[in-house]
Amino acid sequence: MRDWGRIWSAQMYDLLGERDQALELYRIVASSGDTQQMQFGQYNIGPVTARDWAKQRLESPFTRR
Repeated sequence: MRDWGRIWSAQMYDLLGERDQALELYRIVASSGDTQQMQFGQYNIGPVTARDWAKQRLESPFTRR
């Protein structure tokens, strides 16, 4: 769950336009070994691992839909 905490923090940085801080957290999670899948249906996320989600966010910032 620690990696998902980092993901949510990084997404907030993205929404605030603070991409450098977001990227720092995404990189930490992208290099983790956690393979547990999660699903957050209310946000249309998953099932996905935090690592895979972070890798996607390294390519493009999180945006609110």
